[in-house]
Amino acid sequence: AIENTAASRADIGWLTRSDESLNEVTDGTARFETILNTVRVHHESVDGTLTPNRAAFGPGSPAYLLVPGLYGSYYPGYLWDVRDHFAARGGVCRISAEIDGEGTVADNARAIVEEIARWRRGTLGASRTVVLVGHSKGGVDAAAACALYKKELAGIVRGIVVTQCPYGGSPVATDLLGTKALEGLTATALERVTNAGRGSGRALVRPMRDLTYKSRMKFLA
Repeated sequence: AIENTAASRADIGWLTRSDESLNEVTDGTARFETILNTVRVHHESVDGTLTPNRAAFGPGSPAYLLVPGLYGSYYPGYLWDVRDHFAARGGVCRISAEIDGEGTVADNARAIVEEIARWRRGTLGASRTVVLVGHSKGGVDAAAACALYKKELAGIVRGIVVTQCPYGGSPVATDLLGTKALEGLTATALERVTNAGRGSGRALVRPMRDLTYKSRMKFLA
């Protein structure tokens, strides 16, 4: 029944079937694996001493800004293990303090730009480059920041790494907001899950709408 009625049924995989304007995108898995092997820690002694790759964690290496995903503020300890992994190898790493887990892609893209600017004016220093590491919607927000603020981030953001990122859109978001009735139920459920005040569900739905296929198609176009 879901397969026959789900709002997402016609759009799953749309990015691979898109017009010629997007056909320039290639599968970079092999190149990514090569790069990954050059930066990961290769040696760890019996006593646990790490020998990090200097390109990733040595002098002149980039700092790492972790960009949380949708409703991230509700997950205790979210991304702490990733931050600690970088810190244990001598990396400069922080979890974004300004990304709003309930914020839209546009709002969070701007927040990333402003946070990087303040970080570089402060403890990071103006000469340090930054790599954005986004999880889930955080990856969408990070990519949007570089797309919408290319001039501001040129020469500053050295790269983006995303994991579990619904870059082309999410069938879950699409289906939950597929009709007004479903959207109303989803808003009410979010109010209860987050223990937010009654009537706040409409605002909680806004960032989820950014992950629907329709929204991502419009943004990427």
